[in-house]
Amino acid sequence: MRNDPTSQLALVGMIPPGGTADIGQERGKKIREYLTSVWGIPLRRIEVKTAAAPASSANAASDQQAELRKVTAASASPMLTASLTTEQLVRDFNPPRISLSPTWKAEAGVLGWRVEVMQAGATIASFSSDDSTAGISKDFAWQIQDQRIDSTLGDITALLTVVDSAGQTATASDTIALKMRRDTTVIETDNVRSGKAERITQTLVGFDYRLAQGNSEHERLLRELSDRIRPGAAITITGYTDRIGDDRANQQLSRERADYVAGLLRQFLSQRGIGSATITTIGAGAETSRFPNQLPEGRILSRGVTVVVEQTRREKRGG
Repeated sequence: MRNDPTSQLALVGMIPPGGTADIGQERGKKIREYLTSVWGIPLRRIEVKTAAAPASSANAASDQQAELRKVTAASASPMLTASLTTEQLVRDFNPPRISLSPTWKAEAGVLGWRVEVMQAGATIASFSSDDSTAGISKDFAWQIQDQRIDSTLGDITALLTVVDSAGQTATASDTIALKMRRDTTVIETDNVRSGKAERITQTLVGFDYRLAQGNSEHERLLRELSDRIRPGAAITITGYTDRIGDDRANQQLSRERADYVAGLLRQFLSQRGIGSATITTIGAGAETSRFPNQLPEGRILSRGVTVVVEQTRREKRGG
């Protein structure tokens, strides 16, 4: 709103079943107060409204009741309610594990041993003879954890320390070269390209409670996605719901959301003259693995659709 001084915002406070309009009004005013006091948005540009909850929600379960304690924002300015685009770097280690098989010989007998896996002087994993309770033996495979390795810092070193029964200590080390293959897979936001194959993933979230239809922002994102789809593409559209409601109803609703998105995408592709794309819709029911459904925010993110486009990359021609 600071970047667009002409934009207006409407805050709609939900009136819960059995509640009064004052509740929704006060919730909206609290949000408006934050926007005016913290961000300096003029009061005249923010309107506070109220809306009644569906009558069927009167005896709803706790999740659904919490869902109604909210304030929604609406604006004629697309910029205010536009989706945020985030980028994520995904690293894939091949092979995904390193086998460690240290050997030693001690006439006095081995009292204990320790293996430290190091990178750039920092220990990123360690194992020892004391780990027997965790199932660690002398020969084992270390599962590489993405968050523990910085692929830009170079090689990985395994340092072995052995102590015999006489108190003598010996050490040995070995180094594994870590090579990055930036030319193999490129990940840009939601676009993964490998060789001649290309996969585009678009996630639409924030579907209204118990509704299969999306909003104008979903339509805008799908239209932009359709511009990136080429003839012959294989498209899989999967719909999701939050955990509220029974499994059968959620399964049906998730399928309806997927079908709704498929209908829009077919329309946009048809306008571009692309009729050879194959579209498959799936209703996956409640989505609780990616977003915690204990909170309303997580349930909002769970109400969505994921579109996966798999197609052949366009060949670049020299001129």
